[in-house]
Amino acid sequence: MHCETQVLEQQEVKRPHSNGSRRAPANKEREQQRVWDWVRQAASVCERARAGDLQARILGYSGDDDLGRLCTAINDLLDITDAFVRESRASLEYASQGRFFVA
Repeated sequence: MHCETQVLEQQEVKRPHSNGSRRAPANKEREQQRVWDWVRQAASVCERARAGDLQARILGYSGDDDLGRLCTAINDLLDITDAFVRESRASLEYASQGRFFVA
């Protein structure tokens, strides 16, 4: 009897809804929500950077999938941009004081 109950429950999940679509498993919905949460965080970091906060970073994602590549690429881009801005600022400050370094 226990097996029959499980089969009926599984069939219920797979039964089409009135609009003809099949219900996605709960774990797939959770995974989609997790991905969208990371996409929203990435968008927020990009918006902060656009507003001048070059220290904003996407923190906590450690996956090696496409989403992980995207988060890493955004962080790397911000690292390089932040370093360039800092070095440019320092160079201009020294130049304005007439201090130059020759290799």
